[in-house]
Amino acid sequence: MKIVTYRAANLQEALQQVREELGVDASILHVREVSKSSSASADDSASSIEVDASLDVRVQSHFEAESTEDSAAPDHSSFNAEVLAESQLSGAIVSEKPAATSKIGGATLRGSPEHMLFASMLSQGFETNAALDLLQSAVGSCTGKQAQDPATLRLSLVQQIAKQIKTSPPYHLVREDPRVMAFVGPAGAGKTTALCKVAMNLRWETTCQIGLISADFVRQGAVDQLLSFADRTSAELEVVSSPDQIQSALERLSNCDLVLMDTPGQSLREQSTEKLLGEFIEAANPDDTHLVLASNCTPQYAKRCEAHFRDLSPTSLVLTHMDECFEFASWYEFLSTSSLLVSFLIAGQDSAEGLRRAAARELAELMLTAETDCANC
Repeated sequence: MKIVTYRAANLQEALQQVREELGVDASILHVREVSKSSSASADDSASSIEVDASLDVRVQSHFEAESTEDSAAPDHSSFNAEVLAESQLSGAIVSEKPAATSKIGGATLRGSPEHMLFASMLSQGFETNAALDLLQSAVGSCTGKQAQDPATLRLSLVQQIAKQIKTSPPYHLVREDPRVMAFVGPAGAGKTTALCKVAMNLRWETTCQIGLISADFVRQGAVDQLLSFADRTSAELEVVSSPDQIQSALERLSNCDLVLMDTPGQSLREQSTEKLLGEFIEAANPDDTHLVLASNCTPQYAKRCEAHFRDLSPTSLVLTHMDECFEFASWYEFLSTSSLLVSFLIAGQDSAEGLRRAAARELAELMLTAETDCANC
């Protein structure tokens, strides 16, 4: 794939260079403002614009020219390169009172609901192409002049995002044998705290009898944390140190409605406990295996964790540290492509508070809200 970078004094000149060299089929991939070095002469401007463009990458798509005069409504079906470029260059900062609109090639730019939402999505952490695709679908699902109403367009966008995110259905605990949940994940993700919060939440909701199994033989204090929680909630606790003790522990907890098993955290570079963890999971044969990840980790790290724990057949995803997550929209690509069902959102360390059942629409709203709102879990 060939990517060409053009530099000019302003955006219009840079785009003109793209058109002259690559033609009208070129895609704008990225736009940035570059400060001149301190050695630049006083006659030079303080900064310049760099535009990355390519003929090998397709970025959908283009506004069609308006078929009638100004009295006709603009075509809101898609975005062109200038919209993308101007939104990136603006730093995705949207003012309370939008600037007057202008048009390039039939596209309504600054001040339009599409432009403002697109700029906001970039500032929240959406990848450019994902933001374009989602907003294009949102505009396409609107009828008539609905796309020109900011509230209606945002609602449509929330719906489009929610369609791409899979969440866990309610857990049914009325059964002859206990439902077994295992919690796995990297070290420091907050598995034990997440387990305690889930146990407390389900106990309050269903008044079910809770059983706990501690198989975390690595982290100092993990057993003490579960023991303290068991004392406060009258939950039964079993501590095991090897996979062959799992079955007898489950038999002793057979009177419980729900059994939750804690496991040791793993470093992705440390393979010494990987086989043993797999043996624990195989012996427990859980109904649900929750992969616990900190929401403030990078999407790249989340993908590595998903691949690392794939052999344990995780079914669900628990996101912790939601009170420390500042760009939740950066999770969109992972959540929309992963087979894992998002089950719970966790915030804080108190086992009695800070848990929500995951709902696709709420996750979509979190992706579009200010960073501080993620703390209100």
